[in-house]
Amino acid sequence: MSAGMVDSAGVERLKGRLEVDLFEAHAVGPAVVAMGCQAGRRSLSLARGGLAVTVIDGSQAALDEVRSLAGAVAIDIEPGDVRHPPVGDDAYDSLLSLDCTAYGPRWLEILPEWVRVVKPGGRLVLGVPSLGGSCCGGGVAADADGIPQEKGGAHRPLVTAGDLAADADVRGLAVLHAVPCGVFSGESGCGPLAALEGKHWWRRLLSWLATDELLLEFALFLEQELVGRLSGAAAERVMVVLERRPDPQANQTWLRTHDDLQALLAGEIALDALVPYLRVPAGEFRSRLDTHLRASLRNFAFFEGTCRGLAWGGAQVDVASFLEADTLARFEDWSRRRRLDRDVASQARDWTTAPGVERSLRLRGVNLADALEYHLVEDLFADRSGSSSGGRR
Repeated sequence: MSAGMVDSAGVERLKGRLEVDLFEAHAVGPAVVAMGCQAGRRSLSLARGGLAVTVIDGSQAALDEVRSLAGAVAIDIEPGDVRHPPVGDDAYDSLLSLDCTAYGPRWLEILPEWVRVVKPGGRLVLGVPSLGGSCCGGGVAADADGIPQEKGGAHRPLVTAGDLAADADVRGLAVLHAVPCGVFSGESGCGPLAALEGKHWWRRLLSWLATDELLLEFALFLEQELVGRLSGAAAERVMVVLERRPDPQANQTWLRTHDDLQALLAGEIALDALVPYLRVPAGEFRSRLDTHLRASLRNFAFFEGTCRGLAWGGAQVDVASFLEADTLARFEDWSRRRRLDRDVASQARDWTTAPGVERSLRLRGVNLADALEYHLVEDLFADRSGSSSGGRR
């Protein structure tokens, strides 16, 4: 299996869990309609739970796939244009969609038809692009690992949080939530972990999500209990939850909270500052994080890489505020060892590229540097740690 296939399997598993959990948390029944077969696949758990699920899609082949996946689970299949659902008004309690931009970049324009088919008091759960404008794209200074050290360029999203609140007022909707999700599955080069997307070590870590239950549960914890509590600009994708009832005052309250959270992404991110927005007290969050970090060394590497690579505008993560004292000491030691490993590997690899050196190390077409590299790395580590490797100099 190729590295790309493994990466995809791990990331898709995480995305699937996130999307199913969000649907289950916010959809109300008994009648649910999924717009598009991707949403249809994720809503099968709702059907297994006893809700009446209808899937609408313009592709019969995609509908057949959903039918096959459903097996003995009762589910209705309806061919049709999701932009103009072939159903009557006030037909469903919830409408679900995972990719509104598939039906137009300004996804608010498709809402009238979707609102029409939802009952008063019903919900729309919609996967949309980020509601913020930070991007870690070009022109960013980077450290030796390629991690950005300065704020990158900015772009204005097609739909902002303000646009959403204003449109909800016009259409008689209440904005309940805008949950950022999928921070570990970005591939566009503009997400908060964009600087890590091309790194082999990071892709390899993500690939373990396919089989490592401890790592999967840890990634879900970070997504749901940390990233998911931030503003709609904290990830490339957001799950917006709307309710069909007018509430302009609540929309303004939601918008103010969103803006307050957005302000956090412009400075140092410390646990105490996030407490008002978390589901649990700071001590409990720190304890749960510590439990995940102690569960496996891979979880520790995943967290260290995440903290090092995150680029939410100009924000820096105050790692010390999130960790127990002994775990912080381990974290700092891990970071020191990682930097040492990186520096030694670079030195051992690059010294032969100096002018004339590579040619002088070739004997009858054989590169002698390859034979020297192992012992060179050993000696470099010994020098940095202050120990002796036996005197090979």
